[in-house]
Amino acid sequence: MTKRSPPETAFLEDDNKDDDTSDFEETYDPAAEDDPSAVRRPITTRIIKTMHMEFNSFNQKRCETMEQVLFAHQKGKRIFWEAYSGSAYLSAVMEPQGWEVANFDYNSGWDFDIAQHRREFLELQDKTCPDFIWYSPKCTEWSPL
Repeated sequence: MTKRSPPETAFLEDDNKDDDTSDFEETYDPAAEDDPSAVRRPITTRIIKTMHMEFNSFNQKRCETMEQVLFAHQKGKRIFWEAYSGSAYLSAVMEPQGWEVANFDYNSGWDFDIAQHRREFLELQDKTCPDFIWYSPKCTEWSPL
């Protein structure tokens, strides 16, 4: 389906069996022990079922997010976020215009260098579904901070 080329040495046909059988065995590659991304076991029906469950749960989360977006717009609530905002001048301008604003930077306790903060931010983004997010680049190159 993806039109990718198949792996070159993932499986080999067993020479001891008839040519019309479809049984394959995993090849052993001593160099693969050093490679953590190497395939070490065949794909089983359990793995396929797990993948289907993940796809279904992702689809369900996507549908819930779309419903939240529709409900938020039906309420007329407009949400504006500013990431790496510093002094948050843009939020100060948007708030009197009727936007619900939030700032995400060092001053508000968010450090995006920490993986947990990035995960929490993305989860909050999926849950809240803001109308507009202003992402500013991290200013370490030109800032005295």
